[in-house]
Amino acid sequence: MAPVILIIMFFGGGGNQELQSALDTLAQATDRRAADVREAMAEVREELRADDHKNWQRAADILTQDERPAQVRAGLLEILAAKANAAQRVDLIRIAEGWTSSLRKKGSVDPNSVPDPGLIYRFLDELSKPTYWESVCARPETAEFLGHVIQWDLLMVPRKRQQALRLLATSTAPRPIVRRAVLQMIRGGQGIERLWPDMMPLLHDDMVPELRKIVQETKPLHGLATAALAHLGDRKIRSELVKRQRRKDRPWLAARSIWQIDVQGSSETLLSQVSTSAGTDGANGQLWALRRAVELGIDKSRIRDAVLVFADKAEPLVIGGKRYPNGDLVELKHLASELGVLQPNDLPDVPKPVRVTP
Repeated sequence: MAPVILIIMFFGGGGNQELQSALDTLAQATDRRAADVREAMAEVREELRADDHKNWQRAADILTQDERPAQVRAGLLEILAAKANAAQRVDLIRIAEGWTSSLRKKGSVDPNSVPDPGLIYRFLDELSKPTYWESVCARPETAEFLGHVIQWDLLMVPRKRQQALRLLATSTAPRPIVRRAVLQMIRGGQGIERLWPDMMPLLHDDMVPELRKIVQETKPLHGLATAALAHLGDRKIRSELVKRQRRKDRPWLAARSIWQIDVQGSSETLLSQVSTSAGTDGANGQLWALRRAVELGIDKSRIRDAVLVFADKAEPLVIGGKRYPNGDLVELKHLASELGVLQPNDLPDVPKPVRVTP
Protein backbone atom coordinates (compact mmCIF):
# COMPACT_ATOMS: atom_id res chain seq x y z
CA MET A 1 0.00 0.00 0.00
CA ALA A 2 2.89 2.40 0.72
CA PRO A 3 3.89 2.91 -2.97
CA VAL A 4 0.28 3.81 -3.83
CA ILE A 5 0.20 6.39 -1.06
CA LEU A 6 3.47 7.88 -2.28
CA ILE A 7 2.13 8.19 -5.83
CA ILE A 8 -0.99 9.96 -4.60
CA MET A 9 1.11 12.30 -2.49
CA PHE A 10 3.38 13.01 -5.46
CA PHE A 11 0.58 14.02 -7.79
CA GLY A 12 -1.16 16.01 -5.03
CA GLY A 13 2.07 17.86 -4.29
CA GLY A 14 2.62 18.68 -7.98
CA GLY A 15 -0.78 20.35 -8.29
CA ASN A 16 -0.14 22.31 -5.12
CA GLN A 17 3.16 23.56 -6.50
CA GLU A 18 1.45 24.80 -9.65
CA LEU A 19 -1.07 26.69 -7.55
CA GLN A 20 1.69 28.19 -5.42
CA SER A 21 3.53 29.25 -8.55
CA ALA A 22 0.36 30.88 -9.90
CA LEU A 23 -0.08 32.79 -6.64
CA ASP A 24 3.57 33.89 -6.84
CA THR A 25 2.86 35.28 -10.30
CA LEU A 26 -0.18 37.21 -9.07
CA ALA A 27 1.83 38.58 -6.13
CA GLN A 28 4.38 39.89 -8.63
CA ALA A 29 1.86 40.83 -11.31
CA THR A 30 3.31 44.29 -11.96
CA ASP A 31 6.56 42.63 -13.11
CA ARG A 32 4.97 39.83 -15.14
CA ARG A 33 3.61 39.64 -18.67
CA ALA A 34 -0.15 40.09 -18.99
CA ALA A 35 -0.43 36.63 -20.57
CA ASP A 36 1.33 35.06 -17.58
CA VAL A 37 -0.99 36.85 -15.17
CA ARG A 38 -4.07 35.64 -17.05
CA GLU A 39 -2.75 32.08 -17.04
CA ALA A 40 -2.01 32.29 -13.31
CA MET A 41 -5.50 33.61 -12.59
CA ALA A 42 -7.01 30.72 -14.53
CA GLU A 43 -4.90 28.27 -12.51
CA VAL A 44 -6.06 29.78 -9.23
CA ARG A 45 -9.67 29.74 -10.40
CA GLU A 46 -9.35 26.06 -11.26
CA GLU A 47 -7.29 24.75 -8.36
CA LEU A 48 -7.92 26.84 -5.24
CA ARG A 49 -10.07 25.08 -2.63
CA ALA A 50 -11.64 26.34 0.56
CA ASP A 51 -9.97 23.55 2.57
CA ASP A 52 -6.50 24.42 1.24
CA HIS A 53 -5.92 26.84 4.10
CA LYS A 54 -2.34 27.81 3.29
CA ASN A 55 -2.99 28.79 -0.32
CA TRP A 56 -6.36 30.30 0.55
CA GLN A 57 -4.67 32.61 3.03
CA ARG A 58 -2.00 33.48 0.46
CA ALA A 59 -4.68 34.48 -2.03
CA ALA A 60 -6.48 36.52 0.64
CA ASP A 61 -3.22 38.28 1.54
CA ILE A 62 -2.71 39.33 -2.09
CA LEU A 63 -6.29 40.59 -2.17
CA THR A 64 -5.60 42.92 0.78
CA GLN A 65 -2.45 44.45 -0.69
CA ASP A 66 -3.32 47.88 -2.08
CA GLU A 67 -0.24 47.98 -4.29
CA ARG A 68 -1.39 44.99 -6.35
CA PRO A 69 -3.11 45.74 -9.67
CA ALA A 70 -6.85 46.33 -9.33
CA GLN A 71 -7.59 43.74 -12.00
CA VAL A 72 -5.71 41.05 -10.08
CA ARG A 73 -7.44 41.89 -6.81
CA ALA A 74 -10.86 42.00 -8.47
CA GLY A 75 -10.25 38.58 -10.02
CA LEU A 76 -9.15 37.10 -6.70
CA LEU A 77 -12.15 38.62 -4.95
CA GLU A 78 -14.50 36.92 -7.38
CA ILE A 79 -12.71 33.57 -6.99
CA LEU A 80 -12.57 33.70 -3.20
CA ALA A 81 -16.23 34.74 -2.89
CA ALA A 82 -17.35 31.91 -5.17
CA LYS A 83 -15.33 29.21 -3.40
CA ALA A 84 -15.54 30.37 0.24
CA ASN A 85 -17.04 28.29 3.01
CA ALA A 86 -19.22 29.91 5.68
CA ALA A 87 -16.34 31.09 7.87
CA GLN A 88 -14.35 32.38 4.91
CA ARG A 89 -17.34 34.40 3.70
CA VAL A 90 -17.30 36.23 7.02
CA ASP A 91 -13.52 36.72 6.68
CA LEU A 92 -14.11 38.39 3.30
CA ILE A 93 -16.63 40.73 4.91
CA ARG A 94 -13.96 41.71 7.44
CA ILE A 95 -11.50 42.38 4.62
CA ALA A 96 -14.06 44.56 2.84
CA GLU A 97 -14.80 46.33 6.13
CA GLY A 98 -11.10 47.21 6.28
CA TRP A 99 -11.43 48.88 2.88
CA THR A 100 -14.36 51.00 4.05
CA SER A 101 -12.41 51.96 7.17
CA SER A 102 -9.53 53.23 5.03
CA LEU A 103 -11.90 55.13 2.76
CA ARG A 104 -13.70 56.77 5.68
CA LYS A 105 -10.31 58.04 6.88
CA LYS A 106 -9.06 59.04 3.44
CA GLY A 107 -8.75 62.69 4.40
CA SER A 108 -6.05 61.90 6.93
CA VAL A 109 -4.02 59.17 5.23
CA ASP A 110 -1.70 58.88 2.29
CA PRO A 111 -3.95 58.89 -0.83
CA ASN A 112 -1.75 56.19 -2.34
CA SER A 113 -2.72 53.80 0.46
CA VAL A 114 -6.48 54.23 -0.02
CA PRO A 115 -8.07 51.16 -1.65
CA ASP A 116 -9.95 51.27 -4.92
CA PRO A 117 -13.65 51.81 -4.11
CA GLY A 118 -14.42 49.63 -7.13
CA LEU A 119 -13.47 46.62 -5.00
CA ILE A 120 -16.20 47.50 -2.51
CA TYR A 121 -18.70 47.77 -5.34
CA ARG A 122 -17.58 44.38 -6.65
CA PHE A 123 -17.90 42.87 -3.20
CA LEU A 124 -21.46 44.20 -2.94
CA ASP A 125 -22.22 42.26 -6.12
CA GLU A 126 -20.80 39.09 -4.59
CA LEU A 127 -22.58 39.68 -1.29
CA SER A 128 -25.89 40.11 -3.16
CA LYS A 129 -25.73 36.63 -4.66
CA PRO A 130 -28.33 34.45 -2.89
CA THR A 131 -25.95 31.71 -1.74
CA TYR A 132 -23.55 34.21 -0.21
CA TRP A 133 -26.21 36.47 1.32
CA GLU A 134 -28.23 33.66 2.88
CA SER A 135 -25.15 32.45 4.76
CA VAL A 136 -24.15 35.84 6.21
CA CYS A 137 -27.35 37.92 6.44
CA ALA A 138 -27.68 37.19 10.18
CA ARG A 139 -24.08 38.09 10.99
CA PRO A 140 -23.42 41.33 12.91
CA GLU A 141 -20.33 41.93 10.76
CA THR A 142 -22.52 42.06 7.66
CA ALA A 143 -24.86 44.72 9.03
CA GLU A 144 -21.95 46.80 10.30
CA PHE A 145 -20.16 46.57 6.96
CA LEU A 146 -23.23 47.68 5.02
CA GLY A 147 -23.82 50.58 7.38
CA HIS A 148 -20.23 51.70 6.94
CA VAL A 149 -20.39 51.36 3.17
CA ILE A 150 -23.32 53.73 3.01
CA GLN A 151 -21.83 56.05 5.63
CA TRP A 152 -18.51 56.13 3.77
CA ASP A 153 -20.08 57.98 0.87
CA LEU A 154 -23.80 58.64 1.01
CA LEU A 155 -23.62 60.13 -2.47
CA MET A 156 -21.92 57.15 -4.09
CA VAL A 157 -23.15 55.53 -7.29
CA PRO A 158 -26.95 55.47 -6.83
CA ARG A 159 -27.29 51.88 -8.01
CA LYS A 160 -24.71 50.67 -5.47
CA ARG A 161 -26.20 52.75 -2.67
CA GLN A 162 -29.58 51.21 -3.43
CA GLN A 163 -28.01 47.76 -3.44
CA ALA A 164 -26.42 48.28 -0.01
CA LEU A 165 -29.60 49.75 1.48
CA ARG A 166 -31.73 46.87 0.23
CA LEU A 167 -29.34 44.32 1.68
CA LEU A 168 -29.31 46.08 5.03
CA ALA A 169 -33.12 46.18 5.01
CA THR A 170 -33.21 42.37 4.70
CA SER A 171 -30.51 41.71 7.30
CA THR A 172 -31.55 39.30 10.03
CA ALA A 173 -28.75 40.35 12.36
CA PRO A 174 -29.81 41.21 15.95
CA ARG A 175 -31.98 44.32 15.96
CA PRO A 176 -29.56 46.42 18.10
CA ILE A 177 -26.78 45.78 15.55
CA VAL A 178 -28.91 46.86 12.59
CA ARG A 179 -30.22 49.83 14.55
CA ARG A 180 -26.67 50.95 15.34
CA ALA A 181 -25.61 50.57 11.70
CA VAL A 182 -28.55 52.68 10.50
CA LEU A 183 -27.92 55.40 13.09
CA GLN A 184 -24.23 55.54 12.16
CA MET A 185 -25.24 55.92 8.54
CA ILE A 186 -27.66 58.75 9.40
CA ARG A 187 -25.06 60.58 11.51
CA GLY A 188 -22.81 60.71 8.47
CA GLY A 189 -25.48 62.47 6.39
CA GLN A 190 -25.62 65.95 7.89
CA GLY A 191 -25.50 67.60 4.48
CA ILE A 192 -28.21 65.41 2.91
CA GLU A 193 -31.76 66.69 3.10
CA ARG A 194 -33.80 63.80 1.68
CA LEU A 195 -34.29 60.16 2.49
CA TRP A 196 -33.77 57.77 -0.34
CA PRO A 197 -36.76 55.45 -0.77
CA ASP A 198 -34.69 52.38 0.11
CA MET A 199 -33.69 54.01 3.39
CA MET A 200 -37.29 54.40 4.57
CA PRO A 201 -37.88 50.73 5.56
CA LEU A 202 -34.81 50.93 7.82
CA LEU A 203 -36.38 53.58 10.06
CA HIS A 204 -38.18 52.51 13.24
CA ASP A 205 -39.70 54.30 16.20
CA ASP A 206 -37.02 52.96 18.55
CA MET A 207 -34.54 55.27 16.77
CA VAL A 208 -36.50 58.43 17.54
CA PRO A 209 -34.82 59.38 20.87
CA GLU A 210 -31.34 59.13 19.34
CA LEU A 211 -32.42 60.99 16.19
CA ARG A 212 -33.89 63.81 18.30
CA LYS A 213 -30.61 64.09 20.16
CA ILE A 214 -28.68 64.37 16.89
CA VAL A 215 -30.99 67.13 15.63
CA GLN A 216 -30.99 69.08 18.90
CA GLU A 217 -27.20 68.96 19.30
CA THR A 218 -26.14 69.61 15.71
CA LYS A 219 -25.71 72.98 14.00
CA PRO A 220 -26.49 73.66 11.27
CA LEU A 221 -29.64 71.56 11.22
CA HIS A 222 -28.74 67.92 10.58
CA GLY A 223 -30.21 66.97 7.21
CA LEU A 224 -30.64 63.22 7.31
CA ALA A 225 -31.65 62.97 10.98
CA THR A 226 -34.25 65.70 10.44
CA ALA A 227 -35.59 63.97 7.34
CA ALA A 228 -35.83 60.68 9.26
CA LEU A 229 -37.79 62.22 12.13
CA ALA A 230 -40.11 64.00 9.70
CA HIS A 231 -40.73 60.74 7.86
CA LEU A 232 -41.62 59.05 11.14
CA GLY A 233 -43.98 61.91 12.00
CA ASP A 234 -42.28 62.81 15.28
CA ARG A 235 -44.32 65.66 16.72
CA LYS A 236 -41.93 66.25 19.64
CA ILE A 237 -39.23 67.59 17.32
CA ARG A 238 -41.64 70.04 15.68
CA SER A 239 -40.98 72.93 18.08
CA GLU A 240 -37.23 72.60 17.51
CA LEU A 241 -37.79 72.75 13.75
CA VAL A 242 -39.95 75.86 14.11
CA LYS A 243 -37.09 77.54 16.02
CA ARG A 244 -34.57 76.55 13.36
CA GLN A 245 -36.81 77.87 10.61
CA ARG A 246 -37.14 81.24 12.36
CA ARG A 247 -33.35 81.40 12.80
CA LYS A 248 -32.87 80.74 9.06
CA ASP A 249 -31.05 77.51 9.91
CA ARG A 250 -31.73 75.51 6.75
CA PRO A 251 -35.24 76.96 6.66
CA TRP A 252 -36.44 74.97 3.65
CA LEU A 253 -35.47 71.68 5.28
CA ALA A 254 -37.21 72.74 8.48
CA ALA A 255 -40.35 73.87 6.62
CA ARG A 256 -40.64 70.68 4.59
CA SER A 257 -40.10 68.56 7.69
CA ILE A 258 -42.79 70.43 9.62
CA TRP A 259 -45.15 69.86 6.69
CA GLN A 260 -44.40 66.12 6.63
CA ILE A 261 -45.07 65.85 10.36
CA ASP A 262 -48.32 67.81 10.11
CA VAL A 263 -49.81 65.88 7.18
CA GLN A 264 -49.42 62.64 9.12
CA GLY A 265 -51.90 63.93 11.69
CA SER A 266 -54.62 61.77 10.12
CA SER A 267 -55.02 59.38 7.22
CA GLU A 268 -57.25 61.94 5.49
CA THR A 269 -54.62 64.68 5.48
CA LEU A 270 -51.95 62.26 4.27
CA LEU A 271 -54.15 60.96 1.45
CA SER A 272 -54.98 64.53 0.44
CA GLN A 273 -51.30 64.91 -0.42
CA VAL A 274 -51.41 61.80 -2.59
CA SER A 275 -54.10 63.45 -4.70
CA THR A 276 -52.06 66.60 -5.45
CA SER A 277 -48.60 67.51 -6.69
CA ALA A 278 -49.05 71.14 -5.70
CA GLY A 279 -48.27 70.74 -1.99
CA THR A 280 -45.31 72.08 -0.03
CA ASP A 281 -42.87 69.64 -1.61
CA GLY A 282 -44.54 69.35 -5.01
CA ALA A 283 -44.32 66.04 -6.85
CA ASN A 284 -41.63 64.76 -4.46
CA GLY A 285 -44.01 65.28 -1.57
CA GLN A 286 -46.78 63.49 -3.42
CA LEU A 287 -44.62 60.40 -3.97
CA TRP A 288 -43.44 60.49 -0.37
CA ALA A 289 -47.06 60.68 0.86
CA LEU A 290 -47.91 57.64 -1.27
CA ARG A 291 -45.02 55.61 0.18
CA ARG A 292 -45.81 56.69 3.72
CA ALA A 293 -49.50 55.87 3.36
CA VAL A 294 -48.59 52.33 2.31
CA GLU A 295 -46.02 52.03 5.15
CA LEU A 296 -48.64 53.08 7.70
CA GLY A 297 -51.01 50.39 6.50
CA ILE A 298 -53.78 52.66 5.24
CA ASP A 299 -56.29 50.63 3.26
CA LYS A 300 -54.98 50.36 -0.29
CA SER A 301 -58.43 50.94 -1.78
CA ARG A 302 -58.41 54.39 -0.14
CA ILE A 303 -54.91 55.10 -1.42
CA ARG A 304 -55.98 53.98 -4.91
CA ASP A 305 -58.94 56.38 -4.79
CA ALA A 306 -56.54 59.24 -3.98
CA VAL A 307 -54.33 58.32 -6.95
CA LEU A 308 -57.33 58.22 -9.28
CA VAL A 309 -58.52 61.61 -8.01
CA PHE A 310 -55.21 63.07 -9.13
CA ALA A 311 -55.41 61.24 -12.46
CA ASP A 312 -58.80 62.80 -13.16
CA LYS A 313 -57.51 66.34 -12.74
CA ALA A 314 -53.94 65.99 -14.05
CA GLU A 315 -53.53 68.16 -17.14
CA PRO A 316 -51.40 66.87 -20.03
CA LEU A 317 -48.30 68.77 -21.05
CA VAL A 318 -48.79 70.69 -24.31
CA ILE A 319 -45.71 71.65 -26.34
CA GLY A 320 -45.99 73.02 -29.86
CA GLY A 321 -49.58 71.89 -30.11
CA LYS A 322 -48.67 68.30 -29.13
CA ARG A 323 -50.05 66.72 -25.97
CA TYR A 324 -47.78 64.69 -23.70
CA PRO A 325 -48.64 62.71 -20.55
CA ASN A 326 -48.50 64.61 -17.29
CA GLY A 327 -45.08 63.79 -15.85
CA ASP A 328 -46.26 63.80 -12.24
CA LEU A 329 -49.01 61.33 -13.11
CA VAL A 330 -46.55 59.06 -14.95
CA GLU A 331 -44.37 58.85 -11.82
CA LEU A 332 -47.33 58.45 -9.47
CA LYS A 333 -48.82 55.61 -11.49
CA HIS A 334 -45.46 53.84 -11.69
CA LEU A 335 -44.88 53.98 -7.94
CA ALA A 336 -48.49 53.10 -7.10
CA SER A 337 -48.21 50.03 -9.35
CA GLU A 338 -44.93 48.99 -7.73
CA LEU A 339 -46.48 49.28 -4.27
CA GLY A 340 -49.52 47.21 -5.22
CA VAL A 341 -51.95 50.11 -4.91
CA LEU A 342 -53.28 50.18 -8.47
CA GLN A 343 -55.02 47.34 -10.25
CA PRO A 344 -53.55 46.00 -13.52
CA ASN A 345 -56.10 47.77 -15.71
CA ASP A 346 -55.92 51.14 -13.96
CA LEU A 347 -54.82 54.15 -16.06
CA PRO A 348 -53.94 52.17 -19.20
CA ASP A 349 -53.14 55.32 -21.20
CA VAL A 350 -50.45 56.50 -18.80
CA PRO A 351 -47.05 55.20 -20.02
CA LYS A 352 -44.16 53.92 -17.98
CA PRO A 353 -41.48 56.49 -17.07
CA VAL A 354 -38.22 56.52 -19.00
CA ARG A 355 -35.27 55.63 -16.80
CA VAL A 356 -31.58 56.25 -17.39
CA THR A 357 -29.39 53.87 -15.37
CA PRO A 358 -26.27 55.57 -14.00
